Amino acid sequence: MECEFRNNCPFFNDLMENMPPVSGVFKKIYCHGNNDNCARYMIAKRLGTENIPSAVLPNNRDIAVRMISGQANV
Repeated sequence: MECEFRNNCPFFNDLMENMPPVSGVFKKIYCHGNNDNCARYMIAKRLGTENIPSAVLPNNRDIAVRMISGQANV
């Protein structure tokens, strides 16, 4: 399923600093696949897009879980 946030997502649109070389693979897995496993998607759905830290990559699920549970402020 296509991510509902992809049009404004800096990761999807290659606007993040330090984009990983595997960003194409990440996009296939997270942006065009299972959005529920994307850290950026998780944060956007629960805390709002304005609360996604700029450095969080889709595979940083542990950071997203801590932020959502109130245990981390990245």
